[in-house]
Order: sequence, then C-alpha cells, then structure tokens
Amino acid sequence: MRRIVEFNDLDTEYVFFENEKNVFEISKTELQFDAKKFYQAFFSNGKDFTEIELREPENMDKKAKHVFSTVKLLFREICDRLNEEFKDEVNQKKGLEENKKEEDE
Repeated sequence: MRRIVEFNDLDTEYVFFENEKNVFEISKTELQFDAKKFYQAFFSNGKDFTEIELREPENMDKKAKHVFSTVKLLFREICDRLNEEFKDEVNQKKGLEENKKEEDE
C-alpha cells in the first residue's frame, strides 16, 4: 500500500503530513533533526516502508528545498537498507526451511 507523505514549509517549521496528520517536523529556528521521532513517524511498529512517496510543494525557497532533499535522501537510504535486510532475512529463513526438509527426508 502506497503511503503519501507531504512536505510543507510553514511559518516556523518544516512539516511532514501523512493522511493530513502532522507526523514529523523540523523547527526552522533550531533545524534539529530528531532521528528517534523520524523513525517513530515512518518506520516503527511494523509500518510499511516499501512504498513511501514524498511529495514536495511547487514553490519552495532554497532552505526548504535543502531540508526536503536531505530528508528524501535519508528516506531512500533507510528504505533501501531495510529492504536489503528484509530480503536477507527471507532468504535466510528459506535456507533454514530447505535444510530442515533435507534432514527430514
């Protein structure tokens, strides 16, 4: 299931909305990226990370574009890593199941 995340440049913060709900924000004055809140917003509790689409507004200033592109890069790298680990885990389970079948025969 595709998850749509929309980026918005508000007066005091950069906000990411999912289903019209504010799920993650970065203060413009502090520009601190909270990795724990980011993880909880998008990846924790078995959330589907396989199809996350980040949408950006058309007219962004230079700072907003930088924040958006940095977060988008993080998304891509995290999702790629999680997909690779998931694929390795599935392959490992398949190998264990095949070994068990061979032992049973």
